[in-house]
Amino acid sequence: MFGKIMIRTNFRRVVDYAIDMKKDAELIDSEGVRTKDNASIAESFEIQAQMRPQVTNKVGHIALSFSPEDRDRCTNEFMVRVAQEYMQRMGIGNTQYIIVRHYDHEHPHVHLIYNRINNDGKTISDSHQRDRNRKVCKELTMKYGLYMATGKEQVNRDRLRQPDKSRYVIYDALKILLPQCTSWKDLQSTLAEQDISCEFVYRGQTGAIQGVVFILNGYRFTGSKIDRRYSYSKISKSLRLNQLAAERQKRLASAVSPHVANSVGISQVHTSHHSLTNIVNQNANTNSRNAENEVGGYDDVDNEENFKRRNGLKL
Repeated sequence: MFGKIMIRTNFRRVVDYAIDMKKDAELIDSEGVRTKDNASIAESFEIQAQMRPQVTNKVGHIALSFSPEDRDRCTNEFMVRVAQEYMQRMGIGNTQYIIVRHYDHEHPHVHLIYNRINNDGKTISDSHQRDRNRKVCKELTMKYGLYMATGKEQVNRDRLRQPDKSRYVIYDALKILLPQCTSWKDLQSTLAEQDISCEFVYRGQTGAIQGVVFILNGYRFTGSKIDRRYSYSKISKSLRLNQLAAERQKRLASAVSPHVANSVGISQVHTSHHSLTNIVNQNANTNSRNAENEVGGYDDVDNEENFKRRNGLKL
């Protein structure tokens, strides 16, 4: 289980992003909001947030992702229970929230959107939130016996010392986040939210990229030092496959009839589009996961040739 934290300022944009027909979305739990449609949900959030108008980052947005190996266990009821316990352990309580499940990718995941201004007009703290997020996700993964891969994933992170501790944090982040991204820009932005930065290594005076370095807590690691699968060339290949899969899915989604795509009623959000999702899963590379680093979706790429040129790949 992995949690990705996003603090936003506009409820309507986040709600529209989460409850989107193209993502085959389903509202599976809510508290304190009117669920007639997206506008009603956003308005409910905004009215309560007016109790603390000086708070700009009022929107709490957390994506909780589960491994594909846990797919059979991830019923709506189970995911709601885990999400509610996650909120309790994170100190997110006495406030409005919605939990929305997406079915557009292989790995089960939900979006938790909550009001940082609680029911009493107090602000829910986001201090050290990312550290607490890592701890809580690990605790819940162990409590519920969720999937933990072999190899590096079995190393006891708590016993590590620097620089290995930072190296494994980067490894864990890349393993979860890379399948969600479709470009280097996308990956860099997503890693930055975990306080991880990356720099390219250039060949002589040619300007050609020959490697990548990841940086955390002042420690620098080449991609291959993190893991052989995370060299510059192999990451670039994964990003290219993710992009191609995303484009296939976009073409398939555009085939949905207009009267369905224009539906805004929450009761109609979760429809028989699982057939569309099955087609995507059969044809799209399974490495394609949602590039949800910000509201607004993927960075569009016109075609494969432009993608290669932009990322320094051989044409």
